Amino acid sequence: VGQGNRILLGAIMPTMAAELGLSTVDKGKLLGAFASGYALTQVLGGAAADRVGSKYIMLVALLAVSLGSIAAAALGASDSIEALWLVYFVMGLLEGPSYPATGSMLGQWFPKTEKARAASAADTGGSIGGLLALGAGPVLAASFGWRAALLVFGGASLAFCGLWLAACSDRPASCGWISAQEMAYLRDSGVVAPAASKAKAEPARAFPYRLFGRAPVLAVCYAHVIFNFARYILYGWMPTFYIEVLGVSPTTAGACMTCLQLSDAFTKLLVGSAADRAIASGRLSVLDVRKLLSCSGFAGFAAALLACSFLRDWRLVTAALVVGKGFASLHAPGFKTNVS
Repeated sequence: VGQGNRILLGAIMPTMAAELGLSTVDKGKLLGAFASGYALTQVLGGAAADRVGSKYIMLVALLAVSLGSIAAAALGASDSIEALWLVYFVMGLLEGPSYPATGSMLGQWFPKTEKARAASAADTGGSIGGLLALGAGPVLAASFGWRAALLVFGGASLAFCGLWLAACSDRPASCGWISAQEMAYLRDSGVVAPAASKAKAEPARAFPYRLFGRAPVLAVCYAHVIFNFARYILYGWMPTFYIEVLGVSPTTAGACMTCLQLSDAFTKLLVGSAADRAIASGRLSVLDVRKLLSCSGFAGFAAALLACSFLRDWRLVTAALVVGKGFASLHAPGFKTNVS
């Protein structure tokens, strides 16, 4: 839900730009608005999730992107670039905690031996959201207008918020539908404390901001910067590249972008399990697996983007990006697993 609404703007941008007469600078400002807010609340959101749980922090994030898409459709009638920028900035500000909150929740539900699989499965949800936005967004915008596309995604996402509120639980202990067998497995794995344990709850501690001066933590932060720089170039500008540079229709552009997301989703699911098995075998350490996957992901995706700068046939561009997105999906069981 979060990823779909976030990515939708890039998918509908060619139609929006043509109607509103946006310059390249205007498009860049709008596409950067969400990320400008998103970056400001990551650390605070993660600290809040550790203290109060992830369920309601995630609910706020989901409501923000749902209502934000609806608000953007309504404000679009005024053709105000400033108002649209503000909407997407606030959406990013309120959705910023969702990523660290997801990691915090995964840590409450999955043992360390399944971290790569859990992180990959959760990240696949983003791939599916991107698939819907990039595949259906351009088609909806071309057929019914970009405001209608925003309303469809915003309305569907708002309905999902009710499902999240009813079905989600922060921890296994507060979940009403977990089986006794599953709970026993989580206790044996050390995820849930034994029922007889009377250990006192630890007092809340201040967030260790000094960690951001340590090389390993900085490496993960830099990895996020590079990963998201490349990813948002793809999500924000590739639909425009297909339509304006390669000369294809919005429907064809959507179909091509769908292929990318399918590659991303399937690779994540396959490699996540393989990563956990490699670690469990003892042949590779956790650090070795994370480094191998993320280094391969950076190199493969960079090569794909570089190839696209020389190619002018949409089929070849799509083939390069399908391979590149397959490599980029290696980050889910790679460096991104460190947040859970």
